[in-house]
Amino acid sequence: MRKEFFFALIIFILTGCTNNNNPVQNNDLEQKVETDVSIDTLNLSMNVPKTFNPLKNEDVTVDEILRLVFEPIVKIKSDNCVENNLAQEITFDEDCTANIKLNNNILWANGDNLTADDIIFSIEQIKTSSENSIYKYVSDDVVSCKKNSAYDLDIKFKNGAYISIFLLDFPIIPKKYFANETENASVLMGSGAYKFSAYSQMKNLVLEKNDKYFAQPAEFKNINVTIVPDNETNIDAFNQKISNIIQTDLEEIGKFQKYTNKILYPTDELEFIFLNPTNNLFNIKPLHDSLINILPIEEIRNQIYSDNLSQSIFDIVIDQTNLEHAKQIIDEYKPDYKLKILVDSQNSQRVKAASLIKKTLSDYGIDSIIEKKNFDEYKSAFQNKNFDIFIGGFVPGKKFDYENIFGEENILGYKNQDMTEKWMHVKLAKNKVEFDKAIENLQSSLNDSQIIILGRKNTIFLANKNIQFENFISNFFAR
Repeated sequence: MRKEFFFALIIFILTGCTNNNNPVQNNDLEQKVETDVSIDTLNLSMNVPKTFNPLKNEDVTVDEILRLVFEPIVKIKSDNCVENNLAQEITFDEDCTANIKLNNNILWANGDNLTADDIIFSIEQIKTSSENSIYKYVSDDVVSCKKNSAYDLDIKFKNGAYISIFLLDFPIIPKKYFANETENASVLMGSGAYKFSAYSQMKNLVLEKNDKYFAQPAEFKNINVTIVPDNETNIDAFNQKISNIIQTDLEEIGKFQKYTNKILYPTDELEFIFLNPTNNLFNIKPLHDSLINILPIEEIRNQIYSDNLSQSIFDIVIDQTNLEHAKQIIDEYKPDYKLKILVDSQNSQRVKAASLIKKTLSDYGIDSIIEKKNFDEYKSAFQNKNFDIFIGGFVPGKKFDYENIFGEENILGYKNQDMTEKWMHVKLAKNKVEFDKAIENLQSSLNDSQIIILGRKNTIFLANKNIQFENFISNFFAR
């Protein structure tokens, strides 16, 4: 899970509006690494690494590379399903303690076994890392660790049972090497599909296939990683085919000139519509239900967001089978003033969604006005509840952490006892069966709430080389 920086109350997703396709100005960039066009070699890039310890690292591009070398306890797939990885079995008790039984055949690249000592050491490394380190959020929820045997340990969590399994997606490092703060890439050992081969400071890092890897063999024999000074140079490296894969989003994709493959991958970021609960009209259940039914949710999802949005498990089901009855209810309760639809003026998709909502309301005799504000004004209007309908986004501070949306003290300032209780059941579920059932119950309560989840925002991976990189993305980058 990548660490996100967010405002005290909420993150509203900002999207850039500029395109910059200028070529790399540094003519020496292409000499940093010889690009191998064979299928055996993949070329990537990253910013200058300050450390090769993934648990101390603060840079996202460096994290993506280090996760090719260091494996997590679990892997989280695109549909938020959790798969055991280093772990053979994980069980939770009522005390929010996870018992983890490790596979006893996981080897570091030098042939040593990965053990419970490495897991506990890795957590200690996170606890002593800087506030800006990628995995710092893990230490906020871990109360204690206890080794039971070489391949068995307990981790007690602060705020949740099975839901805490999402916190176990951090890379594990070998105590034997990092206890001495080793930074020499040529001797560092991982347990991943790739291992360190060579490193030229400020130039490039070379990874090679790890024949001792316990899972599906690596897709490529070698990976050449060009080291670049900043994110803009990262973009230019891709455009010049010095690197073969890059991550972007719908607003930034115009910066990339030629690519042969594109993969959409869902993130944990939610897009949603929020009906202001301080407007008593929305608290009249017949009117609330009728408004939900007429809103063009599917059109917004499929036509406006399109490739930029994936389905989430919190999406509500819209019933538009009896729109004539909805119109009768709206005619009875409709306001004699204009509803305010609040959007961020810099987010083109939200502005388009607001226009479609305004048109739909007008079709049912409800006047509305779209208030497009710059981000600071947008945030202030939200905090002061100066809106009737709000379109925004939320980025959780850690994987699958929606406490600030569905919990009692949520950032929306929205009190819904049924929703809060059902979210608590999600947190206290002790296994996947209980967890899935609790999610299902929560989803049903959202149909009666003021929150309309549109879906999960997608990130985009591009490739400029004719390679089959879906598995590579799924296994390493998109976690």
